[in-house]
Amino acid sequence: MTSIVLNSAARIKSDRAIDFNKRADLKRLLAEYRGTLDSIQVKPEAVDVGGERSIVQHDVGRQNTGRAVRKKSQHYGEDLLTEAHEDVLLEECEELDKLINDIGVPNPYGPVLPHGPLGHSIIKSGRIVSADGQAVELDEAKGVYRIVDKRSPFNGIQTTTYFSDVVRPWNIARRKLQNARLDLARKWKKKGEPEEFETEWKKVREYLFTENPDWKHLFTHKGWPDPKLVKHDDSKRK
Repeated sequence: MTSIVLNSAARIKSDRAIDFNKRADLKRLLAEYRGTLDSIQVKPEAVDVGGERSIVQHDVGRQNTGRAVRKKSQHYGEDLLTEAHEDVLLEECEELDKLINDIGVPNPYGPVLPHGPLGHSIIKSGRIVSADGQAVELDEAKGVYRIVDKRSPFNGIQTTTYFSDVVRPWNIARRKLQNARLDLARKWKKKGEPEEFETEWKKVREYLFTENPDWKHLFTHKGWPDPKLVKHDDSKRK
């Protein structure tokens, strides 16, 4: 039977209800395979290699990988099949472990930057654990808190840097833009020409960015500050 773990094409034809994008499904399958491995009781003994050519090649292969050569018996052919099954299961378990690690652990604090770097944080037991959905951990070696979240463009920087160089300037600029748009909307409402509002707002927005050149990098990355321009102090990205 073709492995649905080692052969992605086989998953399409399989009747197994396994979603390979869900950690829970993969962990359940991994537990099943490990249970099958535990049920295979093979206790090989080291003996001389001999017999038919195919058996010799199999045994030499086991020796070369540091595994004991099986003692020949009347069930030797069946034993070889059992070992082959065991080898496949081991490989499948290794692959499932990799797939699970690649998906990563879901962040209990929700999506990263769902509304931008607003500065919303979660404090537990007197310690910050999340900033705008980004997981935060204490860097014990440096005695500082850092964003430690591979999903985040700000992964690795100190929270103090995040709040001072990202959150503060972004929110100041955002509020000024919002106020300017609101003022224009009030004026435009009196004119009664809403269809031309967006065109006029574009002109006002361009003027504000010209007057505030430091805003340019604040909205370049999905509407957030450009991570490349944020000071990374002594941090090491993980």
